[in-house]
Amino acid sequence: MNFTIALLNSRSKQFDGVSNDVNAAEQFIIQHASPCFNVSHNSQPTVLPQGYAPPNAQLRRRGLNALIYDAERAVKREDAQRWAQV
Repeated sequence: MNFTIALLNSRSKQFDGVSNDVNAAEQFIIQHASPCFNVSHNSQPTVLPQGYAPPNAQLRRRGLNALIYDAERAVKREDAQRWAQV
């Protein structure tokens, strides 16, 4: 699973239309990108990827070590997939 993280400045030109207000800039980004995990100010969210539990699913409680282990396995799996494509 890959994510792109962008750090944006509300004072940049792209937010001139919302008077460079931090909260308005955040709403603008949410409306523009329609991220699936954000339900505020998001009239048309993207569909959750296959394999994700629905938003109303009961959370599983797991320890920090288990979460770290799962994250490490996911990274190794992605690395193996990248190497297989080369």
